[in-house]
Amino acid sequence: MWIKLRWEANLIKEAHSKRPVDAISLMFGAINFAITARALEDWVSKELHQRNRRSGFNSAKYRKDIEAAIPMQPAFRDIANTAKHGSYRAENWIGGTVELVHMPGLSGTDREFALIYHADDGHARDSLSMFEKATNDWLRYLNEQKLLAPGL
Repeated sequence: MWIKLRWEANLIKEAHSKRPVDAISLMFGAINFAITARALEDWVSKELHQRNRRSGFNSAKYRKDIEAAIPMQPAFRDIANTAKHGSYRAENWIGGTVELVHMPGLSGTDREFALIYHADDGHARDSLSMFEKATNDWLRYLNEQKLLAPGL
């Protein structure tokens, strides 16, 4: 699942690099990324639960650990659940919003569009770097948990 997540991050990067920016691929790529990040979270939870069956698995602690390791994961949970259920979900990323913004000349480039993720804490993240950071955050967490095959 992590390899799929990395692949989707690369598709989003490619959508940004097209001229003009491929806004449709950017939007659908972001939704697919969120769904994969949510699936990866489920996969990791199952693996850790099996590994720690004897010593106990605390799902609430696991969710907090994931949120600390991958700060955007609550947003990905809600975006994935919204896409899956066809109705707006805001149970994890309370007050968070995503918008597609037309921004000619963003950062001195000719990029016309960016996805901006607004958190309720006032922090905003842009899609130019956020998906790559989330992918790297997941990689670091998976390595810490010894859940990756050698060579990844």
